[in-house]
Amino acid sequence: MYRASGQTVPVSKRILELNPKHPLVTGLREAHKNSGEAAALNDTAELLYGTALLAEGDLPDDPAKFAGLIAERLARTV
Repeated sequence: MYRASGQTVPVSKRILELNPKHPLVTGLREAHKNSGEAAALNDTAELLYGTALLAEGDLPDDPAKFAGLIAERLARTV
């Protein structure tokens, strides 16, 4: 309706809801407990958030960095 009336669409704050019992979330919690602020843990959190954005039809802030993180993670699993 904002666009149709020529007004700017207000920016809303995003909320990422996580299932605290999901294996990914419990694994991240354990990894944080064991290694603190490891770079791989930060990358995993960024991948999780970027994937949530894509699932909702939006793009990560830095799509090239997101694609690089995915490529790097996939290269380590092969």
